[in-house]
Amino acid sequence: MSRATAPGGVAESTDSDLAPPPAPAPGVADPIPRRGFAGALSRALPILAAVAGIVVVWYAVTYLVLDPKQRFLLPPPHAVFGRALTTPAVMGPMLEALGRTAPWR
Repeated sequence: MSRATAPGGVAESTDSDLAPPPAPAPGVADPIPRRGFAGALSRALPILAAVAGIVVVWYAVTYLVLDPKQRFLLPPPHAVFGRALTTPAVMGPMLEALGRTAPWR
């Protein structure tokens, strides 16, 4: 397609130059990465789903597979996180390790 050239060799812009790019076809990945909250959510959703799946499996194994006498082998998540967050002897080393590996350091 040829364009009309203004004097001096500069191409004239048309209304089609200002139109937004067409939306991708269904089932085709978006070639332009999303930004903002929608982009962050689309990147975080698979991770959150995986973590939720792990917690569900953890609860299932604790309560459906293990006998109550054997639950010391794999305590339920709320017991583990409750102890970790309320016991300074456990929380101190965790915060120290987080401080060493955090990306904001």
